[in-house]
Amino acid sequence: MAAFAICLISLWLSGSPARADDDTRPEVTLEGPLTADECVRLALERNYGIRQAADLKGIEDSNKLRAWGGFVPSVNLGYDYVHSNSLSESRPTSVFQAPFRNIDDQNGWSIIASQTLLSLPVIYNIISAGRNSGAAEAEVRSAELTAARIVRQQYYNVIESIKLDEVAREDVRLAGEELRRTQSLFEVGSVARTDVLKSNVRVSEAQSTLTAATNRIEIERARLNQALALPPDVTVQVIESLEPRDGNPDSVTAFTAALAERPDLRAARKRLSAARADQKAALGGKIPFLSHSFRKGNTDSRGDGRIFNNEFGIDTTFVRTNTKSWSYQIGVSWNILDGLVTESNMQRAKYNKLLQEHQLLELENTALVETKEALVAIRNARAQILVAREGRTSAEEDLNLSQERYSVGLGTILELIDAQVNVSRARTGEVTAMAALKRAEAQLDEAVGRINW
Repeated sequence: MAAFAICLISLWLSGSPARADDDTRPEVTLEGPLTADECVRLALERNYGIRQAADLKGIEDSNKLRAWGGFVPSVNLGYDYVHSNSLSESRPTSVFQAPFRNIDDQNGWSIIASQTLLSLPVIYNIISAGRNSGAAEAEVRSAELTAARIVRQQYYNVIESIKLDEVAREDVRLAGEELRRTQSLFEVGSVARTDVLKSNVRVSEAQSTLTAATNRIEIERARLNQALALPPDVTVQVIESLEPRDGNPDSVTAFTAALAERPDLRAARKRLSAARADQKAALGGKIPFLSHSFRKGNTDSRGDGRIFNNEFGIDTTFVRTNTKSWSYQIGVSWNILDGLVTESNMQRAKYNKLLQEHQLLELENTALVETKEALVAIRNARAQILVAREGRTSAEEDLNLSQERYSVGLGTILELIDAQVNVSRARTGEVTAMAALKRAEAQLDEAVGRINW
C-alpha cells in the first residue's frame, strides 16, 4: 500500500502543469494594428528561446521523476529453460556397471520485487530535483521577459522608423516648396541662379534621406517579424504612438522589485537550494539505508535416466518434480568502502554549491546594475525629449523668420537652407528621444521582472 502511494505521489509531482494565466490570455490575430502587449503575447506563443527554455523544463521534470524512482518498487519477471544431456561411464565395465545417460529438462518462472524504504540520498535527490524543476520554470519566465523586452524595443523601432519617414517626407515637401519659391524669385530677378541650384541640391539631399528612411521601415519590420517568429513577408501593423507612461519610476521600488521579482534570480536561488540538497545527498552515502524485497518462483523439472546394461538391455528411470518457493527479506545496507565514490560526490557537491552561490551574487549585482542603467536611460530620454521639443519650436520659428527675410531680400539662401535642416534635425531628435524612452521603459520592465502583457 505504501509503495502504491509513493507511485501516485511521484506521478503527481512529475507533471508539468500549465501556467494559470495561459488560458486567460486573449487570442492574438494579425488583423488590424497590434499593440505592443499583443505583439508580446504573440511572441510568447512562437518565440524559439521560450520553447527551448520549456524543453529544458521538461528535462528537469524527467529528472524529478527519476529521483522519485528511488522509492518506487522495482519488479522483475523472469523465465528460464534448461536442457542437459550427459553420459557417464565406469571403468572397468561389468554387468552392474554400465554407461549411464541422464537427460534433464527444467523450466520455471520467478518474480522479484524490491524497494528502498529509507535512504537519505534518495530523499535529498528528490528535494534537489524538485528545486531544479522550479528553477527551470523560473528560467522559462526569464526567457519570456527577455523575449518581451526584445519585442517591445523592436516594436518601438518600427514606430520610430515610421515617424522618421514622416519627418523626411515633410522635409522633402518643405524643400520642394522652397525650390519653387526660389525659382519664382529667380524668374522675376530677385535672386541669383546659384540660389536655384542650391535649392535643387537641398531637394536631392532631402530625397536621399527619405529613401533611407523608407528602406529602414522595411528592415525594422523584418526584425520585428524575426522577434515574433513570423515570416519576413508578413506585415504586422502597429499603433503609431510613442507616448510615454505616466509618472517617473521610483528607484528604491525598482531596486527592491529587481531583487525580489526577477525570475532569473528566483531560478538562481532555487539552483543554490538544489545544490545544498545535493550536498546532503552526497553525505548521505555514508549512512545506512533500509530496503526490503520479495521473491516468488515456480520450477518444473523432468529427468530421464538410462543405464546401458550389457546383459539386461536398457533400464530407464523417469523423475518429475515441481518446486514452488517464496521468500521475503528486509535489511539494512551500509557502504563502508565504495572506491572513493562517496568522497568524490561530496567534493563535487561542495564546489557546485559554491559555484551556485557565486553565480547568485553575480546575478544580484547584474540585476542592480541593469536596473540602474534602465532608470538612467529613462531620465536621459525624458530630458532629451524636453530639449528636442524646445529645439523644434525654436527651429520652426527660425525657419519662419528665415523665409520672410529671404523673401524680402534680407537673408541668403544658405541661411534658409540651414534653417530647414535645423527643423528636420530637431524633429528627428524629438522622435528619436521619444523612441529611446519607450525602449528604456521596456528595458526597465525586464530589469525589475515586471510583466506588463
